[in-house]
Amino acid sequence: PTANAPNTPQASAKHSQKPPVPYITTLHKTLLLVRAAAKHLSDRCPTSSNFSRRHECRRPQDKAVLSASTTAAAQHTRPHHRRTPNSSDRRSASAVQQHLQSLLRKCPLPGYCIRDAGLPTKGEYLREPGDVNMKQQKRKVDEFIAGPGFKARVKQLESLPDDRGILVSAGKPHHVGTTIIMVHTLRHVHNCTLPVEIAYRGDAEVDPVTRQTLSEAFPPLYWLDLEQQKYPEHHNKDVKFDRYEPKIYALYHTRFRKVLLLDADNLPLKDPSHLFTSPHMTSHGVMMWNDLWSPVHSSTTFIGHDTVYPLVGINKQPYWVTLSGGSGYTSRVAESGELLLDRVRHADVLEYLWWITSYSSIVYRHILGDKDTFAYAFAAAGKLHEYTAVAVPPGAAFRLKQQQQQQQQQQQQGAGGGDPLWRFMGMLQY
Repeated sequence: PTANAPNTPQASAKHSQKPPVPYITTLHKTLLLVRAAAKHLSDRCPTSSNFSRRHECRRPQDKAVLSASTTAAAQHTRPHHRRTPNSSDRRSASAVQQHLQSLLRKCPLPGYCIRDAGLPTKGEYLREPGDVNMKQQKRKVDEFIAGPGFKARVKQLESLPDDRGILVSAGKPHHVGTTIIMVHTLRHVHNCTLPVEIAYRGDAEVDPVTRQTLSEAFPPLYWLDLEQQKYPEHHNKDVKFDRYEPKIYALYHTRFRKVLLLDADNLPLKDPSHLFTSPHMTSHGVMMWNDLWSPVHSSTTFIGHDTVYPLVGINKQPYWVTLSGGSGYTSRVAESGELLLDRVRHADVLEYLWWITSYSSIVYRHILGDKDTFAYAFAAAGKLHEYTAVAVPPGAAFRLKQQQQQQQQQQQQGAGGGDPLWRFMGMLQY
């Protein structure tokens, strides 16, 4: 209101007579200052060699400076017209000061500081898979991880040609167009130089001319033919490659040691290169994003059913307690349209991820695609406390209205087709 006031002496005099500031306003300003101080500290803590994974930033000099500056700022914002504080006020002020000090002692960046103490252990959140075939196959995977074959697999991952890059599963032929838009945006809008690898299944999905043309237009760009990859002997071979399975199989075989996996219809709004050095990756080797939906309603909506937990060998209650050990957990299911993974560090997770995906004909009946299979795989590997997600939930969601869908469907049917020309559903991730 002051900024919009007319520039007259009367108005200036009117606005200069401010009433006493309420105590709650002063507290609010103090909390804002603490938030700013926390942001200041966040620029230093995660990259420090003394960074602790238990919510503490061991930077005493920063704490002292921030504590002093915050206290001074809080004193500066106190109102001039206040009654003499009594013992109750002093107790309240002491409680607020203790709370603020506790905030300063905690790591200010939510979403990657996972408590690894006081949480349910692997023996509590894991159980034998309910499906007989999955149970038998999991034992084979366990034996592989415990044997020399897994050590050879890790060495093979360590010797891959590229340390980091972007993996895109082109999927069906109609996904090639959206992939081109994505790569063009990365190269010519964001000036991203990360190598890109596009996974496909034979010439029927992406023909040789298209592959060569795109490789020349957007270098460095590589192609991963999933049909030419050697299938791991210790995994279930009766796999149905349909919607989500090729994406996970590409993650198993990509050329990158650290990989940013993007769906073909994903569109980055800035260069994602910095994500590879984010605290999520440097501390835990994984970075996920949350979806719009809450698992609280998972048993009554299309997101999933409680029957999936015994199927994949998980005890639901301790599983969620451990999963919520991170301060960035927002009670939502995963959104797997984008994810970051250190494949060398979590080579065992990849084995369990493909074990679950290879039984998609069973598992996908209980959940919506591959969304939460990543957390299940971390749990199967006994690493659930390292599963981290971005604390900020999706900022917006968009969809085509049902009436417009019906109109488009009618138009498409009139043109000889059966499905709508396009359906737009999306969300904005941070």
